[in-house]
Amino acid sequence: MAGASSWVEARDRHASLLRCSTPVVFQDRILFIHQQGTCVVYEGHCAAGAKRSAFLSSWVECHPQVMKVSSMPGSSSAGSTPAVAAPPAGAVPRHALRLLGAAVAVIGAGQAIQVAIVPGLIAATGIDAATLGLLVALGVLPFMVGAPLWGRLSDRFGRRPVLLAGLVGAALAHALFAGAADLLAAGRISHGTGLGVMIVSRLIFGVAGSAIYPVGQAWAVDLAGPERRLAAAGALAAGLSVGRLAGPAVALALLMVGPVAPLWGLSAIGAASAVLVVVGLGGAA
Repeated sequence: MAGASSWVEARDRHASLLRCSTPVVFQDRILFIHQQGTCVVYEGHCAAGAKRSAFLSSWVECHPQVMKVSSMPGSSSAGSTPAVAAPPAGAVPRHALRLLGAAVAVIGAGQAIQVAIVPGLIAATGIDAATLGLLVALGVLPFMVGAPLWGRLSDRFGRRPVLLAGLVGAALAHALFAGAADLLAAGRISHGTGLGVMIVSRLIFGVAGSAIYPVGQAWAVDLAGPERRLAAAGALAAGLSVGRLAGPAVALALLMVGPVAPLWGLSAIGAASAVLVVVGLGGAA
């Protein structure tokens, strides 16, 4: 039987091919699927039974990018080499990048709109400019702490649930702030109560919103693979910039309805993005 060294020797002989291949574990084989469809099969004949399985497991642990599949198209039996039809390595579904870019744009738009509506909020609520400025800044501070924490949580629990939590939390925070501003403008709550609710809402936005960009970017990089990770990260950065550019225009349009309408609009957009993540990216999780 061939030892573990035979695997290394075979891998080295195909080094130029493997560098641009996608490794897939199928049953007790490791397949390296080249971008052009070439399939190199390495059988697990280094040992029998448990030792063979342990070798495969240790190899996969050292190569976290390996995909594991239980069945392959065209495989007629456990002992036959399956016929593999694989997409090009690093290919990313365009709709996935668009949806992730839209989710990230929500954060960019939210930051821009919060600044754009300050004059209207001053007139409607009676809160002075300095206090509103501090409220806006309060929502940004948690980003410095929250972003790396959310990244670690997404590594542990998955990208989709963490991104979904960020989008839903940000949408609720915008709705809470908008509701407090409306009630304060109508005189239904005291100045202190309204200000307290706004402070809480901005903290919620900062904590939840800090998950959206890093987790969305990590998800895009996961889908892209090592060869196109920079392109995927760039696409998400572009989505953030689009949101920041579109935010003032959205605020201007919604200010025609009322001084707090842009915040309600942001809440609706965030909720819609959460739905798109659940429905449109369910298969990509």
